[in-house]
Amino acid sequence: MDWLQNVLAAGHATVSANGETHEVTEPKVIDAAAALAMLSPSRRRFFERVGVGDAKYLTVKLA
Repeated sequence: MDWLQNVLAAGHATVSANGETHEVTEPKVIDAAAALAMLSPSRRRFFERVGVGDAKYLTVKLA
């Protein structure tokens, strides 16, 4: 995952989603348990069923 290493090394990134672009800072890798806790109950159930245990998640702050 070159993009992940690049974002962590730079300490910031530009994220585009749903037609919007955001500058973000303070990237931090978190585990699945921490990521699932940030989701709504319905999304959490979906991702638990699909299986997300080995994935890496990234949290950021808006710049």
